[in-house]
Amino acid sequence: MNLDILLLILAILFLATFIKSVLGFGESLLAIPLLTMVVGIQLAATLVSLIVAGVTVLMILRNWRTIDIRATWQLTLSAIIGVPIGVWILKVIPERPITLVLGIILMLVGLYYLFRPQFQAIQGTPITIIFGLMSGILGGAYNMAGAPIIVYGAMQRWQSEDFRGTLQSYFIVVSLVILLNYAISGLLTSQVIQIAIISLPIMLLSFALGTYLAEHLPRQVFEKMLYVMLILLGLNLIIQNL
Repeated sequence: MNLDILLLILAILFLATFIKSVLGFGESLLAIPLLTMVVGIQLAATLVSLIVAGVTVLMILRNWRTIDIRATWQLTLSAIIGVPIGVWILKVIPERPITLVLGIILMLVGLYYLFRPQFQAIQGTPITIIFGLMSGILGGAYNMAGAPIIVYGAMQRWQSEDFRGTLQSYFIVVSLVILLNYAISGLLTSQVIQIAIISLPIMLLSFALGTYLAEHLPRQVFEKMLYVMLILLGLNLIIQNL
């Protein structure tokens, strides 16, 4: 891997970590499509799995007082079942259709965030299991376990602090399960680990900057910029792979 590509990867990881530290989510939604255009979907998904696990640990240390594991245990268990299915999709299905579906998912998530449709409040074990499985499958295939959880949280009428606090316990468990499945499947290579180690100081700097700015910048403005970016990235991936 040449120096130009490595620097581009580090820049993407810096931006993704910054977004995670400000919003509490969104790092995979941004990093996966950008890295896919640089190094392909398999390396991108595996690398982001390492980054997500590391940054989520930092988020837990910062927000541990708001964590309630009981609120997400059903969601977590069903997601763990879905992860191997997603990893199988990533490893077996050709990259082009996977990247095309990724673009569609990004556009849908961006549009959802931008317009915030009001979902009817739906609760109960069946809906939790369904969204947990969807989250696990998307997490294994694209490292985007958070996309279905966004809609699920809206159905549960969760407040913003639930996303920033309680869900980090969910994300760390699912992230570690995804990482374990990548290792078993041979996707967690020495190259991925080396890049993650090199990016560690940059991630810590980005996290510190994001944590500071999260307390001083208007969050709504930053969120809308991110959502528009997701829509454009998704559209670009769709056009490239049609």
